[in-house]
Amino acid sequence: ACWLNGCIVNPGNGVGAACSSAGMQALVNAVRGTGATQPIMAGGLAWSNDLSGWLAHQPADSAGQLAASLHMYQFNTCGTLNCWVSQVAPVAATVPVVTGELGETDCAGAFISAFMNWADSSGVSYVGWTWDTWDCRSGPALITDYAGTPTAFGIAFRDHLASLVHGPAVTQPDPISAVTGGAHMPAQAQRNGGAAVAPVAQPAVAPGAVEAHHSQWSRLR
Repeated sequence: ACWLNGCIVNPGNGVGAACSSAGMQALVNAVRGTGATQPIMAGGLAWSNDLSGWLAHQPADSAGQLAASLHMYQFNTCGTLNCWVSQVAPVAATVPVVTGELGETDCAGAFISAFMNWADSSGVSYVGWTWDTWDCRSGPALITDYAGTPTAFGIAFRDHLASLVHGPAVTQPDPISAVTGGAHMPAQAQRNGGAAVAPVAQPAVAPGAVEAHHSQWSRLR
């Protein structure tokens, strides 16, 4: 109820004195009150890692452009397949789920690879965190320099996106082989009004591109 409608927040957990907190509904209303109609991402509890109560407390959005925001690291409570299936999948079946932060703090890529594979099959979006150059063990850094040299974690993220964009090439059949059963014949020009027309190579076909965004790391969550 506090997440949706606001409440008095008592001291503790980083709060020095009691204060009144706005709820997510008031925040959505404030954005729409400006006339803005773009999508709004509403994060769950526990640094946006807990979506267990999101659907039951979903804010009303006059623009119908509300998405659930998820943060995912290997140290999070909801960092297992069982939790993704039980907590995240039901939300993704109702509204878009965007993993606004995805990373791991071991300079590797096994965790994010497992999550991305699951997310791809479950309609969940994700963004690699973060486009910064610090030690990838102190914060999930995708790069080692601003020329874009990737860390091992960055390589795992980059290669996964590339695998979505560059699927198996689809080659065009050779019309000569189709007629001759594969026997080799020299290339022959076709005649068109006396002009020689050479065969035209057809480009390979690949699936549509996937767009990725990067954001700045502010606090390890």
